[in-house]
Amino acid sequence: MLPVAAVAQQVPQEGAAAESAKRAITFTTEASVAAKAADEAAERRAFYGYPIGRTFWYKPSESKMQAKFYQRLERHPVYASHFELAGEMRPNTTASFKVLDRIALRPAFASMEAKYAYRIVFEEGSRAFMDEEAFGSYRPGKPVGAEREALTRSPAATADFLNTRLFIEDPEALATQYAVEQERKAREAEEKRLAQQAQEAQWAAAKEDRDRKLAANLATALAQAEAAEKAVHQERLREIKRKGGVRLGMTPKQVRASAWGTPQRVNRTTNKSGVFEQWVYGNGGYLYFENGVLASIQN
Repeated sequence: MLPVAAVAQQVPQEGAAAESAKRAITFTTEASVAAKAADEAAERRAFYGYPIGRTFWYKPSESKMQAKFYQRLERHPVYASHFELAGEMRPNTTASFKVLDRIALRPAFASMEAKYAYRIVFEEGSRAFMDEEAFGSYRPGKPVGAEREALTRSPAATADFLNTRLFIEDPEALATQYAVEQERKAREAEEKRLAQQAQEAQWAAAKEDRDRKLAANLATALAQAEAAEKAVHQERLREIKRKGGVRLGMTPKQVRASAWGTPQRVNRTTNKSGVFEQWVYGNGGYLYFENGVLASIQN
């Protein structure tokens, strides 16, 4: 029987199709697992080591999820090598504190990981302890420094009455900065409102001016139209006076030569009595002819 390596080398290749079917394969090995574990261990140490030697600020809020402080350590009643945080307390005012070091509360045992706490000192000298989770819980790939979720330098957080995070800068200075920023935003908003109001007033004035000019132009056009109509009417009257009106007994030719002129429409009726015509004019006038003689005038 051939060795496994020799058998593997004898796997047939089916030309270009087999070549294109190849794919990259990666393997998890003991070395890669160990390297990943080492990287995560270093990242974890960096995460929990970041607070040590640094100063942070606590600002009271109404949230019950805020970080807690403890006055002392007490030995576990059953496990002599285990300690517990005891004597919970919270500052009533904004207070700064420095993290001195990280101490073990219990070693890892069974399926439980080791537990740690931070030893701190407040700005006025009193010492206390904090659970290490007050600065956030380690998750692979999450920020290990000041960008973690449990910390903030946001000025807006100083105004959050349910803030649960610790500050990495003095919240009173941040609050002043926040107030200045809010005042600036309010001023900009007011300036924007006034500018918009001025723009709208300018638009309204321009519209009013356009409307006034339009009304004046319309009035001028109406006056000119009325004057033109009056002139036409007067000319018509002079023409009527010059040509004269119509009278019964006139022929169609005489009527056309008169001030009435040519009608807009002629309605003709023929029966055994003769030919009857109705001449229709645009001014509401009607002339009636019987057998070529004007017999009736309706005006």
